Amino acid sequence: MINKNKRIQNFFLILSLVLTFIFFYTGLIHDTYVPFWKDSFSVWPYKFYSEFKYFGDTQTIFLAAECHKAGFDVFLRECLKDYGIKSGHAYGRSLLYLPLINENFKSSFLLIYGSVLISTFIFIVFKLINPKSIYENIICLILIFNPTTLLLFERLNFDLIIFLSLVLIVFLKRKYVLKILIKFLVFSFKYYPLIFIINFFTENELGLKKKIFYSFLLIVIILVLVYLSLDDFSIVTSEHISFGWNIRYSFSLNALLRIIDHLQIIDKDIIKPILILVLFIFSTIVYIFFNKKIKAPLQKEKYFYYPRAKLFFISTNLLIVLYVFFDNNYFREVFFIGVVPYLLIINNEKCFFSKICLSLILFKYFFMILFWPKVMFSDISRNFIAQSILSAKIFLDFFIILLLISFVLKINLIIFKKTFNIYN
Repeated sequence: MINKNKRIQNFFLILSLVLTFIFFYTGLIHDTYVPFWKDSFSVWPYKFYSEFKYFGDTQTIFLAAECHKAGFDVFLRECLKDYGIKSGHAYGRSLLYLPLINENFKSSFLLIYGSVLISTFIFIVFKLINPKSIYENIICLILIFNPTTLLLFERLNFDLIIFLSLVLIVFLKRKYVLKILIKFLVFSFKYYPLIFIINFFTENELGLKKKIFYSFLLIVIILVLVYLSLDDFSIVTSEHISFGWNIRYSFSLNALLRIIDHLQIIDKDIIKPILILVLFIFSTIVYIFFNKKIKAPLQKEKYFYYPRAKLFFISTNLLIVLYVFFDNNYFREVFFIGVVPYLLIINNEKCFFSKICLSLILFKYFFMILFWPKVMFSDISRNFIAQSILSAKIFLDFFIILLLISFVLKINLIIFKKTFNIYN
């Protein structure tokens, strides 16, 4: 039976790699779920990084590094004219020190680099899920071939590296100094991975003093970096706040705010506070109602310090923070892949609440696989069907986050009690 399951898993793994190759090689990805990135701009009279037509976000970063080495300030949009970088650099300064690549090898480098990253990601998805049935293998396919993950592939955004770094952090055993270095490095790329610091409180091998020490050490190192690059940090932060994602690609409470504002049923200035209040009130109600059902599997020691439990803990906290407080392109939904494996594990413990969460996440992605091309290639301001599909996805995001907040309330409380040896 084990050999049979392994053969089936390998079949679906190879199928995923082949389908990814087909999506890219035939251009099918641009005809279905991910419009060509250069088509996002009405005019593009500037320099291209290479002739390679994929991985636009990575190309922009390497172009910014070239611009920086030419003496321009990429944070102040000095690269717009000669280098075609439409806005200021939205990442940490560390990425500006990426090496220059010979013009003749740029396309080859992108092809190899992107292929390795995407293949690694697909392999990791199967390892995390560890499918033991056709159903679980199909879950792997849904997590890989939904529009949000395909956008992440096509743009080759750095969130892909950050997710893989999180998996590495969680599954590394005891290498705490190395974990600090990885967390610091990904923070220097983008600032939101600061939340990875909570990983230290899931390390059951560490005593309380060492958990506090490593957390404090990482915070000090990060504060030094922020102090040394305070101007860059303030520019990136202000750029991010002023920049509104295309609602088609949104994973944010602000997307729901925009829908409600469009209906003109309430003053737009009070919509977000009301939505946050509703989100946390209903999450608390759900938490109270399902408290014992959530608690039962989480209290089991063999599951609680399981690596996939740690990944679930960090991913859910991160998704909630990103969703509530920031505008995000929906390729940040990649962190749902850190949520699903543990939901599957405790679902096998007859946890009805986890089954609801898992079902909603998978339903949303299956829904997008079926209907998202209508959203991508329609005039969203005029097409009612496309508006309805987009609205359904945005409301599903809201309800999924609502349920995950309930889960996180319980798991955060358990970790707090375990950390400080508080017993009922």
